This record gives sequence, C-alpha cells and structure tokens, in this order.
Amino acid sequence: MKPPLHADSAAIEEIKKRLAKAESGHETGSSVDALKLELELLERSEALMAQYGIVFNGRHFQHRSHRYHRLADAVSFARLQRPPQAEPPGAEERTQMSAHGVTFQDGAYCLGDYRYDRLCDALEYASPTFAR
Repeated sequence: MKPPLHADSAAIEEIKKRLAKAESGHETGSSVDALKLELELLERSEALMAQYGIVFNGRHFQHRSHRYHRLADAVSFARLQRPPQAEPPGAEERTQMSAHGVTFQDGAYCLGDYRYDRLCDALEYASPTFAR
C-alpha cells in the first residue's frame, strides 16, 4: 500500500492498527518492518508540520502563503523563513510584559495572534497610545 501524502492523526492511527494486527498475526517480518517504517515517517512528518506551521489542504502543503507539492520543500522554506529566537525575558521585562498582555512563547514575544522578535516592538503595539 502506498503511504499517504500527508501526516494526520487518522492516517497515523490507521497505521498503528494495521501494525498491531500484523504483529499479533502471522505476518512476515518484512511487512511488519514496512509498517513500522511507514509509521515512523508519518510521525516525523506530523512533528515537522506542527513545528513549522505547515498544513496540508488535500492537495498541497502550505506554509504561510506558499504552496508545495512535497513536504520536504515546505519544511526547507519554513526553515529559511524562521526568525532567530529571542532571548527569554528577565524579571523586569516580564513585569512590563504582564502589564501589557505580552507573552513569551517559542522564542518570540506574542501579543494576540502577532509574534515579535523584539520585546520593544510588542510593547509598542500593546501601548494604548499607539494609533491603529
């Protein structure tokens, strides 16, 4: 059976069921090994997609506004586009952040749905005097 083009929880669960059935039955070692390899690839794909914010829309892998036929291409582009991670904030910075609703997640300063590389940028947008 040809492996799915994308990793999703349903595909991974289906492979796990097939693997459990093959291991409990009298399947040959090569078919069990093939299922284990397929499961490993799907789990790695799912982890990469989650890590880089890549989605599969049924036809393409998409990262931001770019679409790709292959997951490897989407991951390569996402790695190039990923900003360097900011240093974790200190106690004084955390006080400023909490006063303005800014959080620090995955190496970026977050304000609502927006991510900033620098705390000063997040605070500037969080400031009530900033004209939007």
